[in-house]
Parts: sequence; structure tokens; C-alpha cells
Amino acid sequence: GFVGPVTHIGGSMVRPHDVDIATTPVAGGTEALVERILHLGFEVRVELVTGDGLPVHAQLTRQECEELELREGQIVYIRPNRLLRAVA
Repeated sequence: GFVGPVTHIGGSMVRPHDVDIATTPVAGGTEALVERILHLGFEVRVELVTGDGLPVHAQLTRQECEELELREGQIVYIRPNRLLRAVA
């Protein structure tokens, strides 16, 4: 199984690198606010909060972040591109 941080989107557990971010509404997407962007070498960590106050962490490449032109305070749309299975 996966060991590491997970985030929850729409009741599903998702790893930070499995969160898709779009700047326009997408099917199955959840609206979120970009709270913080951390540039760490070749990767970028994005801290978001959904409309119902849930924190979401996403991990992008520097190129993905530049292409999206993300900025703090921006409204974006997030969705999982891969779900984790809960292990009991």
C-alpha cells in the first residue's frame, strides 16, 4: 500500500501527485482556492482549500505549474486522476 500524505476530494482519498488542477470548470471537479504555492526544486506543492473548508495538497512539476499560471488567491478546479483504495 501507499505510505505518505493523502488528501480527500469528494470523499475519495488521493495522493498529492494524483490531484489534477484546472483553471476552468471540469466534469467531476471541485472548486478550490489556492492558498499557498511552494517551489521545491523541480516540484511545486500547492496548498488548497475547498469550498467546504477541507485542505487539499497537490504536487505538480514546475512546468505544470507554469503552464497553469497558478497564483495564490486563485479559484481553481480539482479532481483526482487516480484514487486510492482504503485498506482495512
